[in-house]
Amino acid sequence: MNNPLVSIIIPTYNRAHFIGETLESVIAQTYQNWECIVVDDGSTDYIEELMKFYSQVDARIQYHHRPDNKPKGANACRNYGFELSKGDLLIFLDSDDFLEKQCIQLRKNKLIESKLDFVCADTARLRSDLNNKFPINGTSSKTEHCLYLFASYNFPWWSTLSVMWSRRVIHENRFNEKLARFQDVELYIRILIQQRYEFDFLNRVDNFYRMPENERIISDSYKNNVVTSLFKLINIYLNCMKKDPKLYISFRKFFYKIGKEFLFKDKSTFSNNLKNLSSLRRKKFLNNIDFLFLSIQFIITYWHLNDVKGILIFQFNNIMKKNFHY
Repeated sequence: MNNPLVSIIIPTYNRAHFIGETLESVIAQTYQNWECIVVDDGSTDYIEELMKFYSQVDARIQYHHRPDNKPKGANACRNYGFELSKGDLLIFLDSDDFLEKQCIQLRKNKLIESKLDFVCADTARLRSDLNNKFPINGTSSKTEHCLYLFASYNFPWWSTLSVMWSRRVIHENRFNEKLARFQDVELYIRILIQQRYEFDFLNRVDNFYRMPENERIISDSYKNNVVTSLFKLINIYLNCMKKDPKLYISFRKFFYKIGKEFLFKDKSTFSNNLKNLSSLRRKKFLNNIDFLFLSIQFIITYWHLNDVKGILIFQFNNIMKKNFHY
């Protein structure tokens, strides 16, 4: 398998103003045996006209719509793109990412020569152009530590664009279409927890993740999706945590990091979040002390205690940090 077909799968939603650069970076690859499958998640911009142009320019580029019987979301688009694909190797991009010219060639070489199931590269954030970039992470972690890093919301590699997969791995582990957030993290945890796939690091930046010029305005729906997905993710792996205390400690760090940012932001979800916290206490992910301090923080936030609120929440955050081993 010296010249395998590589499938590049790109979900998109209203990114016509960015996806051209993504596709140009694919076309410019030194390794040319690829197919690129773009799956539209219901865009309302001019993406269809743009994709018609690119499909005519290069027949290796395909454009598809997510079927109506598939749920909306990037994960459903990725899974559908996989079903359409024919490649022995796979890369998943978002429609505002792009690749360095030797990305596919060097990843493919590493994966085949080392007989790996997947290979991970370093990613750089991109602000405006290639002269304004900086690495997000260095993939220098030992492979045996990666599960616990992801479970504690630390990233030994950045995102979907950082990895080249053998087809077998994705065939056996599809993206979770029920999660609105943490989809890639959940996939990595699910794959790593099985301990049956060989992988290694490329230790070079070969892909770029676009950052907005201004900080993203976080909508209420985004916050709600984060919190809902957090509870779902914890529940998925509760049984695994019971068998692995280190995994349990890692997930508590994950829960605290996300929880302190999002659990207390929207009063309209307080009641539902409190029910979910009660459920995690019954399932022994949270102990009674955890639940007590979380409940008190809920009350303080809900009351909007002006200046006192800020001081008290700061104090409770410090107590929670200690309690969560963070």
